This record gives sequence, structure tokens and C-alpha cells, in this order.
Amino acid sequence: MAALTPLQSITLNSFQSTVTFSNIDQTYTDLRLVVSPFSSVNGMNYSCQVGNMSANGGVDTGSNYSFTNFRSGPSGSAAAGGRSSNLTFFNNLNQGVHTTYPHVYKYDFMNYSNSTQYKNLLCRFDENDGGSGYLATSTGTWRSTNPINTITLTAISGTFTAGSTFSLYGIRAGGTAKASGGDIVVSDGTYWYHAFLRSNSFTPVNSLTADILVVAGGAGGGGSSGGGGGAGGVISFTSQALAGGTPYTCVVGAGGLNSTGYFNVAGLNGGNSQFGLLTPAIGGGGGAGNGVPALSGGSGGGGSATGSNISGGSSTQTSTGGTSYGNAGGSGSASGPNGYTGGGGGGAGNNGQGGNAGGAGGAGINSISWSGGTLANALSATGLGVSGYIAGGGTGGAQYGSGSYSGGSGGGGTGGSRNVAGGNATAYTGSGGGAGGTGNIGAPGGNGAGGFIIVRYSV
Repeated sequence: MAALTPLQSITLNSFQSTVTFSNIDQTYTDLRLVVSPFSSVNGMNYSCQVGNMSANGGVDTGSNYSFTNFRSGPSGSAAAGGRSSNLTFFNNLNQGVHTTYPHVYKYDFMNYSNSTQYKNLLCRFDENDGGSGYLATSTGTWRSTNPINTITLTAISGTFTAGSTFSLYGIRAGGTAKASGGDIVVSDGTYWYHAFLRSNSFTPVNSLTADILVVAGGAGGGGSSGGGGGAGGVISFTSQALAGGTPYTCVVGAGGLNSTGYFNVAGLNGGNSQFGLLTPAIGGGGGAGNGVPALSGGSGGGGSATGSNISGGSSTQTSTGGTSYGNAGGSGSASGPNGYTGGGGGGAGNNGQGGNAGGAGGAGINSISWSGGTLANALSATGLGVSGYIAGGGTGGAQYGSGSYSGGSGGGGTGGSRNVAGGNATAYTGSGGGAGGTGNIGAPGGNGAGGFIIVRYSV
């Protein structure tokens, strides 16, 4: 069910003949007005008029309203109904407001901000007159194409009294997703998000326009003072026209495995991710092993600490039709304060760092090229990412020192010190695994994280 967002609320502290809501927010699909009034005289009716301040200076008092209603009375009484047209206000169901017994009116104004069609209303009413009362429903039309930005309620033959409450809420459509597919399907009231954590298909019910984020799998870290794994490539697409009833294949790349041995073994590249036939996101490049070169990928793996293979791998991510993110891995070092240290894997935000106390993995990203909302909004809605970031590089391993070195922001794996294994990347972030440290026995690197795909469209 669509959530209600409070817009304006009025509680009367004294007698008042009119209540007006003006400058109504136009960013919602529907409005709900909830009225719980008391009156100065029993049986008081009131009018409900709507209008547009810029078009006619206020509410419409012309004969442009019509309604049809149905009501059920107390036990034993007959139900009744009626209709009328060319009214000067929305009828409030002919149920008079009481001085002490509570009444509740709920008005739903559909497509109130639309400027191309007449406005429709659904009103529901209930009362409790000392254990008796009525239930009623009415539908109405305001014959105007002007958006509604003001509503006035006016007491007839009496006044609203202190304690009467009037609450206006905004409703954004989005109770039902417009497509199928995805491991996480959620709406924040403005957009629907379909997040794919494994390969599957996305199928719109009808044609729609979507923004798409594709994240490849991160690479594994190298062993024994090796380089951190590179993050998976990230590519975003805006305003993609998707045909209704057409399944679009979503391929989600797996994370690359860590080095399979302690010495002289590089991590494995992450898997590619792709939405339909759009440009794929390239899996991260594996981190170098001690004396084994780093691999290139969406973001490159960190370089080795020794030999002629100290350079980090390069980014091979392309951006045809979209905006891509990927960076090179950092170089290793044989002369850092912690001895032999591997370079950090590249992250979507920047390059991996050179070997020092374990070369830091490149930072992930927390913003993309979508309009009308950031990556952080999408991650918050779907519960993905780490503190609003994704696709961080894994950190390089070190020969000496103790403990672990933090991975790149966004889920990059930690780098190990002497004989300490590299950490795995945080799941479903597309981040690279950390490299293991060297020593008398050496240690393996950590695994890269699988990627994901998010498809976003308006509710």
C-alpha cells in the first residue's frame, strides 16, 4: 500500500467557519484529506471546494462539481443513494456534523496535479452517534483541468468548533511494481528498484523508461605480499527505453577467487556483468602474487612486491552508451617500512595506492550519473553497499607488521601483514579481495565480491 506523507495539519483552538489548505505540494500523485470535525449546531453541513490559485485566484465557486453517493443507515433503516450535477461544491454526503459525536471524512483527490484532465474524488464517511450512525461513500468530479493547489472547507449554518482536526497527506503511486524480476524489489515512494544479486531476467509489464546500474564481480587478492584485487567495473545507463513484455537478461558476475597458493600466485579476475545487450561491466583484475604480475580488468589488480612485476593492472572498462567507472591498481614496493608490500587494487572511485604498509585499495563510489537521485538513494532503498559506497579495491599484503590493513571504501578486502591472510570483500559490492602477507609460511589473499545490477524507474 502506498505510504501517506503528512503535508499540512490544522487543529482548531476556537470557532472557525472556514479551513483552507493552500500552496499544496504538487509532487505527489494523489492527495488524502482526513477531516474529523465538531460543529456549533447539530446537523451542520459543510462544503468542500477546490481550485488553483494561479488560474482563478482561489477555489472554484462555479457550477463545476458533480457527485454520486450511497449510504447505509443504522440497523433496520433503508440504504439510500443519489446523484447530482452542476453543483458549486463537493457534497459532503448530507451527513450533518455533530456537536459531540465524532465524524470522520476521508477525501482522496486522484491525479490532483495533472493539468490535462478533470479531477476525480472519492469520499468516505463514518459516524458514531452514541452507538448508532451511518456509513457512506461518494464519488465526485471537478470539471477543470487545472491542478489543485488549494482546498477550502466552509461550514454551513454553523461553525467548526475547537478540537476539530484537518489533515492533508500526499500519496505517490507505486503500490505495484511495473516489472518482474530481481532478488530485491522495493520502492522509496519516488522510484521502484529491482536489484539482481544473481543472474535472471527483468521483464516490464508495459513499456517504461529506466536507469540501470551494472556492477561486475571484484577480483581475488594475491598471496604472500601480493596485490589487492581490483574492483569490478561499474557502468550506469540513463533513460533506457524498455519494451513491455520483453525479458531482458541480467548477467551478474561472480567474485574472483583468492590465490590458490601462498607464494607466487595471483588472484583470479571477477566475472563480467551485463544488462541485456548494453555494454558490459568488466570483472576486476586479479591482484599480483609475489613475483607474479597483476591482472587488468574493470579496475586493475595491485602490483607485486618484488621482481619486474611491481606495476598494477590497468582498467579495461569501456563506456559505450553509458558512464563507466574503473581505475588502475597501485604498484608494489620492495622497500616500504613493512618490507615487501603489494599495491592496492583499483577501485571505482580512484586508483589503488602504492605499496607501503600494505598499499591501500582504491576507494569505491557513492555517486553516479543518474539524475533525480544519487547512488546512495538506490543503495539505501535496496540495502546494498557499505556506508553508501560500492566497488572498493582490495588492499595489498605486507612482509612485516601485524594485523590487517583496511580495504578500500565500499567493501574492499583487508590486506594481511606477516603470515596473515587477506580479507574477503563484502558480499554483493563488486569489491576486490585483500592480499595475504608474507613471512616464513606466507598467507593467501581474500575472495572478491560478486557484482549486482539495479534497475530504477519512476513509480
